[in-house]
Formats: sequence, C-alpha cells, structure tokens
Amino acid sequence: MALNFLLLNVEQAGRFLKGRLLKSSNFPKEVLLTRLECLAGAPHLLLAYLSNILFLSNTETLWAILGRLFESPTFTATLLVVLYAGCHVCKVINSSSGSKRQ
Repeated sequence: MALNFLLLNVEQAGRFLKGRLLKSSNFPKEVLLTRLECLAGAPHLLLAYLSNILFLSNTETLWAILGRLFESPTFTATLLVVLYAGCHVCKVINSSSGSKRQ
C-alpha cells in the first residue's frame, strides 16, 4: 500500500516537472520527454526487478541484493545508470520501429 502511494506521488511530481520543463527548455520536446520518462522509469524498473526476485526466488536472495544496494551507493548509482540507458535504448528502438510501420 505504501509503495503504491509513493509511486503515485512520484508520477504526479513527474507530471508537474514535465509541464514546467517543457515551457522553459530549449531542447526538442521529444528528446526531453524521452529523457524524463527514462529518468523516472529507472527506479521503477529496479523495483519491478526486486519484486520479481522476491517472488521467483527465496527471501535470502532478495535480502542479499538489498544489502548490496544499501551498502554501496556506487553500486546503486551504477545500476540506475544502466537501467536508465536500457530504458532510453528501448524507447528509441520502439519509436524508430513505430515510424517504420507507418
């Protein structure tokens, strides 16, 4: 319940920031939107992976990974950068394949 509340607030904050940044930015809107979506999507993707680990394996595995995440900020930052890059690549591939279909 608390996680749903947190994610809902993050989504609302993202909508607010998206509106503010689109008004005052010199970047093309599509590039800025892709970057914002990937920036917000990386922690969500990490939470989804952790949830899958919890349900598909035992709790000791989840606690080991969580311990590693909270123990090392460098590891966490690196993981979030990799997830951001993966999200960005998927968005670019999906947008380019969508334009080929039309």
